[in-house]
Amino acid sequence: MRIKSVLSLLGIFCLTLATGRASAAQLTWDPNGNGGATSAGGNWDVTGGNTVWWNGASDVIWAETATNNATSGAIFGGGDGAYAINIDATTQVAATNLQINNSGYTFSGNPIYFPTAATGVGDLAVAAGKTVTFNCNLT
Repeated sequence: MRIKSVLSLLGIFCLTLATGRASAAQLTWDPNGNGGATSAGGNWDVTGGNTVWWNGASDVIWAETATNNATSGAIFGGGDGAYAINIDATTQVAATNLQINNSGYTFSGNPIYFPTAATGVGDLAVAAGKTVTFNCNLT
């Protein structure tokens, strides 16, 4: 009986860990509307018509429930070059993570908000040998 109770508690604990954190959507920067295959500059904001994010099936807007509640991760790729990314003119954007796969992106404007390290997200990753410039705060 005691072993059965311990196993039941262990099962509940593992189930809680497995369902405790939902996986965030990963969106690819796609201002050219071609599935993120090429690099380009543009505006990163939550404006209704600004469908510059590829979700694997179509281009969508950057959606978040609040400027401090990230629901998606951002991937920037394509070829090396010089690309200006202007962060929303009125407020910061929130991202679970930011992955830079090529050199040449320069982020300017309002801050990019990452969740706290305690949540297990909020990673910034730059591919080996690549560079990125932030002329905005990362908060």
